[in-house]
Amino acid sequence: MWCQEQTRSINQGLPSASHEALLVDTICKEKYHANNALFKRSQTGSKNNGDEDLKKIADDILTMADV
Repeated sequence: MWCQEQTRSINQGLPSASHEALLVDTICKEKYHANNALFKRSQTGSKNNGDEDLKKIADDILTMADV
């Protein structure tokens, strides 16, 4: 989505093209690093991924449904 807008701005020679390119590049770099960190955490078997919290929420909902 963002890349399409950036490409369109560059192709049309819009003054905002360089700003949009910088914005897209920055967002993509941030997301890349965030995703890598999450992936590494998942590979180490970290137990702090929220699964236990989700399981407790689901159990609580099922318990309330039985009432």
